[in-house]
Amino acid sequence: MEYDIQSLVTKAQRGEREAVAELIERLKPLIYASARRYYFGEGDKEDLLQEGYLKLLELLDKFDMSRGIPFLGFIKVHLKYFYMEKGKDSKKEAAFYILESLTEDGRTFIEGMPDADMSIEEKLVQREVQRSLGEAIQKLSVHQKRVISLCYGQGMDMGQIAKYLGVHYQTVVKTKERGLRRLRETMTEVQRSRG
Repeated sequence: MEYDIQSLVTKAQRGEREAVAELIERLKPLIYASARRYYFGEGDKEDLLQEGYLKLLELLDKFDMSRGIPFLGFIKVHLKYFYMEKGKDSKKEAAFYILESLTEDGRTFIEGMPDADMSIEEKLVQREVQRSLGEAIQKLSVHQKRVISLCYGQGMDMGQIAKYLGVHYQTVVKTKERGLRRLRETMTEVQRSRG
């Protein structure tokens, strides 16, 4: 089988469409297994397979047979890391989506529910603070929003956030500090402008 694959790769690299189509067909099970095994994000199975086919075509162009590496081994390793990275990106997007749903109008669903014990004045003040906070959050950078959301919205500590986002611990600490500083400054400006 390896010999068949190698000859298909050679033909496909020369531009023979039939060889490319047959190579994709033969490697469908490998692409499917890689997506299932290494991708832990949200996503449509068919989309993941299509992206795997595109990755296969991209890797076909990069593959150098003269290096003595079998194509199946080459493609397997690259698909593994492709789907792992894609899953990591999916988690980051999910965290960002959660943040957006929290801050689009400056409050979460629960915060928007009326509190029966609050007076009208307290409700107005709370609504004003939430609106100001929503405006201030919109002025943060994408990274600052993400870190603050994970910290305060999801209850994660700095180490967990660093691991989750795949960045250094100090990067998370500095991003959070800058984000909170910017929030305070923006909240103060918004409060002043509203008198």
